[in-house]
Amino acid sequence: MANPNSMTLIIKTIIDLADNTEGVPNGFLPNDEGDTGEITPVPVGQEEAEQEVVETTSFEQAQDLLEDNIASLAAKRNKPMRPVTVLIDGPSGAGKTWFAARLSEHMLWQTVHLDEFYPGWHGLEKGSDMVKSQVLRKMNPGYWRWDWHANAPAEWYSLDGRDDLIVEGVGAVTEENIAAAARRGSVITVMVTGPREARRSRALDRDEGYEDWFETWERQETEHFARLFEADLKPDLVWEWQYRAEQ
Repeated sequence: MANPNSMTLIIKTIIDLADNTEGVPNGFLPNDEGDTGEITPVPVGQEEAEQEVVETTSFEQAQDLLEDNIASLAAKRNKPMRPVTVLIDGPSGAGKTWFAARLSEHMLWQTVHLDEFYPGWHGLEKGSDMVKSQVLRKMNPGYWRWDWHANAPAEWYSLDGRDDLIVEGVGAVTEENIAAAARRGSVITVMVTGPREARRSRALDRDEGYEDWFETWERQETEHFARLFEADLKPDLVWEWQYRAEQ
């Protein structure tokens, strides 16, 4: 269980499509009615007494809340002369990369994307393991990039172990990765999720080649989250977004 002495803040964003969609980022509006379904569940911890729920009506409000709480946790958990690691996890198309880019821009922290080193379409678990074994290790941190066209490892990318990091992607949050991040400094965990069909539409719009592999990858995501549920993992922050269907 991660951070057993802290509350999990769950930020719920519900966008009323019949009201106003101004401010909804590009790529987040639903393509059809099926996109307005229920969110894909992610671990939030089993004890409701250890959860705080805040409802928002815009993506901007949710992002501001996330950033403010990450900054507050980073200050509270600060270890002098040691870096912060933010681990951002969630199913494909949920908005992890989008949020990580915004957080990186505002906090001036470097971002590492698991998409850069998953070893192919069957490599979610191996990519997750690389976070602790390569990205977050103390000596010579970095990772071997994955060439998706050649389906083979590419060049080595070095990281500076002193840098504050945002590590985003499915598999970023595991008990082992949290422990590795804690060894290098302080750690903050974030889960992001949204409706399955809306996420699928976003993922396919971003990468047309993903269509043939979506279900293959989704099965691996399901296995990954099942392990986190079994471990009763309790993230620091959860962002759930969905749409209120038109009446």
